[in-house]
Amino acid sequence: MYTYVIIDDERLIRLGLVSKIKEIRAEEFICIGEAANGADGLSVIGEKNPDIVITDMKMAKMDGVEFLQRLSESYPGLPVIVISGYKAFNYMSQAIEKGVVGYVLKPFSPEELEKQLLKAVTKLEQQKNIARMKEKMTSLERQTEGNEFLRLIVKPWNPEKEENEKFLWDRWHILISIYTNKPEALNILRECANRYFSQIYPVCLENPGGNGQFFVLCTGDKEEISRAYEQIPGFLEGIKRKTWEHKCFVSVGKVFQGLAQLNYCYQKNEKILRDIFITDKFRVFYEEDYIHKARNIVTDNELQNIMVDLKYNNKNQNSILRSFFQRFCIQRDTLLDIGNACKKLLTRVDDWAVQNHVETDDIMAVFYIRYRYLESLEKMEKEISGYINLILLSIQRKSYGDDYLYEQMVKYIQENYYRKVTLQTLASQFYVSAAQCSSLLKERMKKGLNTYLSEIRIAKAKELLDDTTMSVEQISKEIGYPNPKYFFRMFKQMTTLTPIEYRNRRK
Repeated sequence: MYTYVIIDDERLIRLGLVSKIKEIRAEEFICIGEAANGADGLSVIGEKNPDIVITDMKMAKMDGVEFLQRLSESYPGLPVIVISGYKAFNYMSQAIEKGVVGYVLKPFSPEELEKQLLKAVTKLEQQKNIARMKEKMTSLERQTEGNEFLRLIVKPWNPEKEENEKFLWDRWHILISIYTNKPEALNILRECANRYFSQIYPVCLENPGGNGQFFVLCTGDKEEISRAYEQIPGFLEGIKRKTWEHKCFVSVGKVFQGLAQLNYCYQKNEKILRDIFITDKFRVFYEEDYIHKARNIVTDNELQNIMVDLKYNNKNQNSILRSFFQRFCIQRDTLLDIGNACKKLLTRVDDWAVQNHVETDDIMAVFYIRYRYLESLEKMEKEISGYINLILLSIQRKSYGDDYLYEQMVKYIQENYYRKVTLQTLASQFYVSAAQCSSLLKERMKKGLNTYLSEIRIAKAKELLDDTTMSVEQISKEIGYPNPKYFFRMFKQMTTLTPIEYRNRRK
């Protein structure tokens, strides 16, 4: 459907045009406005925003020539069809000069109107295609430009690679690094950047592998960048308002010249953004004002004692690691201080693993990315303790073989029989595959996990039936069978008696 307005000083002509256009079947055209002269016509066009304009050339107040001139200035590209009588044929050349797409002589026929309207439709579609193409090209250019800037930010400057690139060496820059777990954060940054840095072209980027890592790069001459720097507090306040329910941490780098300094500025921002408290919601650092006050949470002598305990006190490894993490206070210790303490311990654990020919993993490489948005230390403690336990278990298996793993698995099952214990549970607990767990248990026990687990539970049920007055339902839940009917069936299957018969047998 296409819309149009009619501008003609004769009302009957306007009515006739609308009537004849309704007869056209090739496309649907809807009249959304009329005017009796050019001046009123411009007002109607501004208000209605039609796809096509149909106008007479001879009108009072403003004739067609002046109207077309004003129209082309205010609405370039808007398709216009001119209608006029034979006596006004001398207007034809002037109308063509103004870029009209069609010219219809009075009296007009539906066929001629249709022909000229379809010419206007063709022009409209061409304009739309061109606009779509430009939009795609602009998007592609911005994407390409964004990828290029992202590469320059996160990777060290390579003089050999960059020397032939077209970079503006005389431009000045500000790099603002942002971490936030706010959804749609990139759109928020673009909105705020375009508002507060409108005098320059701010580039807003997201690092796909950065876990909520974003950049705003401002570029301009020295004066423009100075003005932009003054606008940063307003920009940050805008971000704070729009991310208030999520965490957001910002580091504003110093003003620098030449993109060769971009990665250096990024590295500085990264180090600064580690110096946050886990209790923080919104935190801003300015590199020029930043001073780190390091806190040594654990000394070398304390680390030495922890390692001795981990090496020679196998039964209490979990409590040793729990005590290590209890040293941290999220209100007092920054993520950077906690990370430094963890790194010291992990370095010693990894060194011991290498001495025993056990493979290690550099989990500190993702420490700050992984734990930046924590609300507590629970996840960190679980994962880092899990890694250390894996290393210790691997070292012990190197020394004792599968005997040690089997003993630990049996111990775990016996201590946790009342919980939901599966092969996957064991695999996660001891950092081996479920298939390895199954194979080892069957090899040593000559039975599967479920059978062994049922034997332990039924044995415990016998004790409770003999030594307590607990009901069958209570015993069922106590030993890990939430469904009493299932417990009843399993008990009879393994003892040939029901739980009640077993309890009464002694009476």
